[in-house]
Amino acid sequence: MSAVSAYGAAEWIARGSELHCSYCGSCHPKEVFKAIEAGKSITPTDKSFKIYFDGMRKFYFQHFSVEEKKRFIALYNDKAILLNYPGHFYVIPFFMTRAVV
Repeated sequence: MSAVSAYGAAEWIARGSELHCSYCGSCHPKEVFKAIEAGKSITPTDKSFKIYFDGMRKFYFQHFSVEEKKRFIALYNDKAILLNYPGHFYVIPFFMTRAVV
């Protein structure tokens, strides 16, 4: 899935061995899941649409497909995502909701 900008549809372009969005520079979703599975940390932001992972690599959630959003939620609920300080999302991703307890 590609983002759509004021200039039309974005494309995935190669930068070294990774794919990045030609519009926003975001890494490809497969890189996020690869980092999560490798135990790399995710850094939450004060934005509902962006995270950093594996250092300063950025990812915009708009690039997730519906299935990838479900996979991310499942990993989060299973506590399989290592979140950097403060250990939770300050602002939850736009496609998630907080559980009512």
